[in-house]
Amino acid sequence: MRIFLWIIIMIVIFLGGAFFGANFQKNNNLSEKQEEKAVIVQEDIFGKWQSVDDKDYTADFSADGKLIEEYASSKIIDKGSWSITEKDGVTYLSKVFSDGKYDYTILELTPEKLVISFFPKGNTLTFVKIFDR
Repeated sequence: MRIFLWIIIMIVIFLGGAFFGANFQKNNNLSEKQEEKAVIVQEDIFGKWQSVDDKDYTADFSADGKLIEEYASSKIIDKGSWSITEKDGVTYLSKVFSDGKYDYTILELTPEKLVISFFPKGNTLTFVKIFDR
């Protein structure tokens, strides 16, 4: 009877370890995918973007985290920094200027198009990438 009890205990321990190990691997793969997505998004945003609604407004996101917003290609509106974060499957673009921090939700980002939303006001901004010719 004791041998049977030990066999049952060993089976339970083995199955429990297999279950927890599989869940750990699943969660680890998820965080790797989230990290990979953030890198892709960050690389896609580098460069100069022009507003679809106001062709005179541009935002230039540099690879070193600097941000320059211009109006009519010559008047700098503001200089600051930018960063991308992800929380609960939502990707955020943070823009920091001397007057404060502004967090936008990235609704769409491709190499040619950027759509962000500033939820406190409900504004949605659409940009197209300006490629050097």
